[in-house]
Amino acid sequence: MKAIRTLAVVLTAWIFWAVLFFAPIPFLPRTNFWGLITAAVCFFVMPSVALKATQEWRDHGRVKAPKSKIPAGLLGFERHVPFSDDGVGVTFRIVKGQRGPQLVWSFDAGMTPDHLMVTIWVKEELAKIETELGLPVTFRHVTPEGRAELDRRDRERQAEIAAKVAAEYPTLAELQTAAEEGRDFAVLSAWGRSGTPVTGPEQLVVGRYYYLGYDIGRYSGSFEGRRWKGTEFENDEDDNEEGTWFTFTVAQSTAGGDARYSAAEATEVSDGVATVYAPAVSQREAARVFDAWRAAHVESEARRRSK
Repeated sequence: MKAIRTLAVVLTAWIFWAVLFFAPIPFLPRTNFWGLITAAVCFFVMPSVALKATQEWRDHGRVKAPKSKIPAGLLGFERHVPFSDDGVGVTFRIVKGQRGPQLVWSFDAGMTPDHLMVTIWVKEELAKIETELGLPVTFRHVTPEGRAELDRRDRERQAEIAAKVAAEYPTLAELQTAAEEGRDFAVLSAWGRSGTPVTGPEQLVVGRYYYLGYDIGRYSGSFEGRRWKGTEFENDEDDNEEGTWFTFTVAQSTAGGDARYSAAEATEVSDGVATVYAPAVSQREAARVFDAWRAAHVESEARRRSK
């Protein structure tokens, strides 16, 4: 059948060429040298192009696929891998396919093929079998080497992101220079870069100043009970839990308001960033910045209320 279809395509191409060449079409060269050369080339080129364009039709819709990379000597391979204590699992086999040996698998009764964990287990076991038999690994990302490669790429991406973020912010030296010029916000940022994270309640001293990441706070002590705001208990259930709370008087509060942290919050360090820092400056300098921020905040609030 394929030979008949191929002959039909070639004959059709030649008939089209004959009509084109012998029909009385003006200005079409036929007898001179270049006309004969063109006719000879088209006599062979047109059928070739036609055959290539009709390959799928002549193959009854089948498209040629690359041959299997599994050696024929592995035909008949079979291994059952249990996924549960009762022995239910998956059977892997190497069978003969249209393009050569291929690795297939079937599920025992009771297995759920579309379950996420089953899919992961099958991919992992398939990778082990392929590695053992010296075959190309289909799902490389489930192998230890593949996971290590993904982890390496993830670390590289994180490093690139961190470098970009760092490039957008001033360095510690730049912050310290700005702080020396009297820019108190730079002083706060420099405290966060050079200060010592508070990782335990014993590091908090009543009356000392600390950097809270957004403000300056003077530690005023701790109390046992529920977290409260002003003179009223907060309504949030999590904040109403009993425990030890650490209190800081913050600079940016006209009424000398407090910031309160639980023991876990006050000593938390996440991704290298702490909640509370002990500034790497003298307490006299910390008090100066605290008073300056407090005065500026009170003045700003007074202007806002007078409008």
